[in-house]
Amino acid sequence: MASEYQKRAAAVAHALIQAHSANFALRQFVELFEDAGFSSGNWNQLFPSILGGHKDPHSSLAYTLREFAAAGVIKNSEIPLELQYA
Repeated sequence: MASEYQKRAAAVAHALIQAHSANFALRQFVELFEDAGFSSGNWNQLFPSILGGHKDPHSSLAYTLREFAAAGVIKNSEIPLELQYA
């Protein structure tokens, strides 16, 4: 049973990492667009607050992923660099 729990917990962790990666790419696209001098103000920007700041190592998501790593469900190296402590 413990191995099945670990497997399912790892699936949750990996899904969270994938959601973070998609959100990071979306925010990066908007930032690059704006850095080029364009405005994205008329877009209905959807940045899910549940994922926290895309570069915030103190976000709830970052803490959750570190908890998964501490429990041995994922490796520390699987936590996105921008969510790791410097």
